[in-house]
This record gives sequence, structure tokens and C-alpha cells, in this order.
Amino acid sequence: MSDLISMVKNKNFDINELWFETTPIYKIVILSILTFGFYDIVLLYNYWKVFNKKFGYAISPSCRAIFCGIYCFSLFPKLNKYIKTFNIPSFPPIWLAIFFIFLSALYRLPNPYSILNSFTFVIFIIIQNRLNFINEQHFPNAKQNNWSLANTLWTIPCSILFFFYLIGTFTNK
Repeated sequence: MSDLISMVKNKNFDINELWFETTPIYKIVILSILTFGFYDIVLLYNYWKVFNKKFGYAISPSCRAIFCGIYCFSLFPKLNKYIKTFNIPSFPPIWLAIFFIFLSALYRLPNPYSILNSFTFVIFIIIQNRLNFINEQHFPNAKQNNWSLANTLWTIPCSILFFFYLIGTFTNK
């Protein structure tokens, strides 16, 4: 826990509040795919928001989420350090950042290979799995980011768009 305390820049924070939301993996997979990766930006925003509000980092979460290609190289090591604090096997943050950039760039491939761009959710599964485990073990009262009505309302039109995207991708022109 000493590493966690050293991560906190403002010593007025309550150690029991230093958690990330618990998000079900199925939610990450479904929303990342159906929203064409937009949900990845939402997840990144939420991670940065926690570092801003709970850990005292003077940053703009929205700018860092939008420019995720640059800032994932600083976010993933911070998340890795947080996870290591709880003696949980960590992930290689720089390799995850490189993999994220690589997958994000695959949209430029010709169809049907451009669909590989949709697999950026794999990175967030690796990270969120560990964060969920930490919450389960150390922060049972952590906020649950379960499926909501708003998620359903986003999923309906995005599912239709994704369906047409798949048809366009796999049919001959």
C-alpha cells in the first residue's frame, strides 16, 4: 500500500476511495465493438478522471482521452503501477501502448482486414480484469459501472450501423 500512498500527490485523499470503477468485461467488449471504438475513449476518459479527481493529478481527462494515441504511453504505466501496488501480476505497459496504437491504425487496411481495428478492446480487458479484481479484494464498495439504459440506447443504433458496416465489408462491390 505504500506505493499507492506515494502515488497520491495531495495527502488529503482517503485511501479507501482510491479505486477505479468495476466494469463488466462483457460491457467493454460489446460497446467497444458496436461503437466502433468510441467506448474505448470513454474508458480512457474514466481512467484519467480517476487520476485527476482521486489521485490529485492536474490534468484534463477529456483531452487525454481524445488524444489517446499519445497519452496511452503515460496512462498505461500509471495503471500498471497502481495494479502492482496490490501485488497483482501486472502487464507490460509500453507494449500495451504500442499494441493499442498498432490496432488503432488497422482501420487503414483494405476490407475485410480493417475490421481488426475493432480488437482494441483486448487491451482494456487486460487492464479492467485486474482493476475489477482489486475492487473485489480491497474495495468491495467501489462503484459498479454495470449495463445501463443509456448503454442500451447507444447499442441499438450502433448495432444497426455495425450490421451495415459488416455487410459493406464482406460483400463484393
